[in-house]
Amino acid sequence: MQRDLLRIQSGIAKENDIKVINLHAFFYKAKKSGVKTFYDNIHLTPEGNKLISRRLASYIEQEFNR
Repeated sequence: MQRDLLRIQSGIAKENDIKVINLHAFFYKAKKSGVKTFYDNIHLTPEGNKLISRRLASYIEQEFNR
């Protein structure tokens, strides 16, 4: 189901020329290494917020250095 949702989201974004940053792999890797990124299924821990901010910073840096 998760893959279906990601595929649909990516398709809609592509059709509308919207950039999508897929964070799923980053959260999965963090979870596998024992990092708690969510308090529950919605609210991020400080570690979860750091994960997102680091990925966004990396993405922004790449976009501006093109």
